[in-house]
Amino acid sequence: MAQTPAFDKPKVELHVHLDGAIKPETILYYGRRRGITLPANTAEGLQNIIGMDKPLSLPGFLAKFEYYMPAIAGCREAIKRIAYEFVETKAKEGVVYVEVRYSPHLLANSKVEPIPWNQAEGDLTPDEVVALVGQGLQEGERDFGVKTRSILCCMRHEPNWSPEVVELCKKYQQQTVVAIDLAGDETIQGSSLFSGHVQAYEAVDILKTERLGHGYRTLEDQALYDRLRQANMHFEVSGPGNGEEPSPAVPTSCIERQKAGWVPGAKGVAPGPDMGGRDQHGLGHPCQPHTCSSRYAPGPATSLVPGSRTRSMQSFVSEMTRLTTHSTQMTHSSSSPPWTLITR
Repeated sequence: MAQTPAFDKPKVELHVHLDGAIKPETILYYGRRRGITLPANTAEGLQNIIGMDKPLSLPGFLAKFEYYMPAIAGCREAIKRIAYEFVETKAKEGVVYVEVRYSPHLLANSKVEPIPWNQAEGDLTPDEVVALVGQGLQEGERDFGVKTRSILCCMRHEPNWSPEVVELCKKYQQQTVVAIDLAGDETIQGSSLFSGHVQAYEAVDILKTERLGHGYRTLEDQALYDRLRQANMHFEVSGPGNGEEPSPAVPTSCIERQKAGWVPGAKGVAPGPDMGGRDQHGLGHPCQPHTCSSRYAPGPATSLVPGSRTRSMQSFVSEMTRLTTHSTQMTHSSSSPPWTLITR
């Protein structure tokens, strides 16, 4: 998709997953080098398998990580490289500031229980993973001029990892880490206090969240949504690029949403300890069909995010371009423009 000239400006990207933004060529390289079987032997073939060109359920989306993460996890060189290449990609997209999130434990193979991706036990700890990613990001920042920060993820299905994630945030807050995230499959019953809009009050009141990743669950509670708007809560939302065609506009009132049978996804980032950044990842997920303009209009401050670049097969620029292309097809509840492009 050709880039709209209006978007050929410096950009800020606040919500992107490192393990969802790995170059297929890099996955193939380490798969072959480490003797790990992959579902395809070409970059194009691998992209077609691990990517998605239509909306998926959240479990279906997450399951595809199992295809390629074994090629990267547990390898020091690979982990540093994907961080470095990530910054290079952002530079090519015209991004000047980016915050990238990941789970240290999902890239480790030592001092982590259970060891992810059916790896054999090795000697790469979550602590060293954070150091390696930080090195790759900092070297990328030096070489490509993109200011880069990171967010560490707690995983819903492994709450026993979370205390260490908090400690790693504290340890590395001077080495790119700016916040803590809660990620994973929120369809697991009892997996976190962030499941659904009722728990969203706890995320905001107790954890003092300043940004909401996706945040679609908040639309189930008009009072909560109005409160977040009044508080100028920042929403990180995905555009219509998760499928081939634009998704139907979501009704703007709670009653109309229920009549339309719209069912959002769910997710959850919290403030890192003693840190300035507060980002509540979730209470919604981009895999569900949606259009961000109509959903939030007239709405709060928002930023557009592709989330998992390799997986969604959408870049930051292509998401904005696609949103512009389809914006005239969306229904808005206000005569004011549905969104504003902010560049610096």
